[in-house]
Amino acid sequence: MAQISMLLHDEHLPFCSSKIDEIHCEFEPQRAKAVINGALDEFAIRLSVLECAGKQNNRSAVRKAVDALMSIGHQIGLGGLTNAAHNVRALTAASDDPALAAAVARLVRLGDMCLASDAAVNARTLWAALVNPPSPI
Repeated sequence: MAQISMLLHDEHLPFCSSKIDEIHCEFEPQRAKAVINGALDEFAIRLSVLECAGKQNNRSAVRKAVDALMSIGHQIGLGGLTNAAHNVRALTAASDDPALAAAVARLVRLGDMCLASDAAVNARTLWAALVNPPSPI
């Protein structure tokens, strides 16, 4: 597969806070924290699997990783990745290796940005604060 090493695009995918709120309303704070953190951890793992599968040009593994990322993304409010994920999924059926490599690199970059975003950090911090509120002075 072609190597894509530098992309100069600047995209921002907003974290849908309403999904986080839904999880908070559905579960107790400790369980909500576990659900969010577990989903973010699984998202990071699947992103790594996608990157490796893309480098190995393993189209079926790319397709499976993309499907998992889309499912997890919807669960925790990262639905903005859907367009990039659909592009990757469609390119797994085509025979255009450079286009697939570029699309995988873009999706990995967007996923990394989501994981490192303030929203992801704030979501983890919010759940930590809800589960372990500061003691009164």
